[in-house]
Amino acid sequence: MLTRSARSLVALVGLGAMFVSLSTAQGGAFSGANGLIAYTCGTSICTINPDGSGKATLLPTATDPSWSSGGGKIAFVDPVNGIEVANSDGTNPVQLGYG
Repeated sequence: MLTRSARSLVALVGLGAMFVSLSTAQGGAFSGANGLIAYTCGTSICTINPDGSGKATLLPTATDPSWSSGGGKIAFVDPVNGIEVANSDGTNPVQLGYG
């Protein structure tokens, strides 16, 4: 049986491992089926292929991308208009609101 301090150490290590795995995924979104990866690059949203090729700016002055389940739309945060959704190529943005 583990002592109280040993149990605390095991719990702390497990919690630390969880935070490390969460921090590696921050700032990126996958469109699914090895499609484009969208991520915040500076004050814009950029995309890149899974193999590292084809880097491009998708939406200037936007952050926090999130693909729709089918990959046809992308949600993001616009600093002026709040939360918006656009086509996967960045066209036809629609304001959803703030919050």
